[in-house]
Amino acid sequence: MNYKLFCYFRGLRVGDAKMLERLRLPVKMATGVLVAWFFSLPITVNALGFGNINMKSALNEPLVAEIELLSATPDDIKVLQIKLASKEAFLRAGVDRSLLLLKIKFNVVKRGGKYYINLRTQESVREPFLNFLLEMNWKSGRMLREYTVLLDPPDRVQQQQIARAPETAPAETFVAPAPSPVVPEPVPAAVVAPEPVPTPAPEPI
Repeated sequence: MNYKLFCYFRGLRVGDAKMLERLRLPVKMATGVLVAWFFSLPITVNALGFGNINMKSALNEPLVAEIELLSATPDDIKVLQIKLASKEAFLRAGVDRSLLLLKIKFNVVKRGGKYYINLRTQESVREPFLNFLLEMNWKSGRMLREYTVLLDPPDRVQQQQIARAPETAPAETFVAPAPSPVVPEPVPAAVVAPEPVPTPAPEPI
């Protein structure tokens, strides 16, 4: 479409359109400068996050689990808050916020140079799976993560623990050889000297 006709249908005069075109150029330049300045800013990314969950309990047992904290620093731990997510977050995710979830206790421990979130309950877990949202707040941000875990029966958990246990070589047993029987050396028979035969005295002539 001709530029003049376009301006006509838009209700603008040609002179007004040229003025708008002249104003549009500095706006484009300012926008480009702003975008370049934004991308030139240093970006600091905090790698703190939730790791995978490791279940240590079975069905019909009190909950025992741990979650590794990724790239956590001592400064982060000082102000870190771990809790169950809010009702609104559960509603948005379509997850049921059961009473058992409200009884989970969270605490952060350090082991082997890494930080872990311990999850504990005093009540036994009767459901075969758990689905919940965790919320983490620290000085640099906030994070939510959903977890869904399956709880195996106790006998299966024991089998898995046995299968994961490192194999140990059987200890070698050394049996000392039995001592050879001692054979007494033969004692030489005593040599008995023959008794001297008395010589008869000579008869007188």
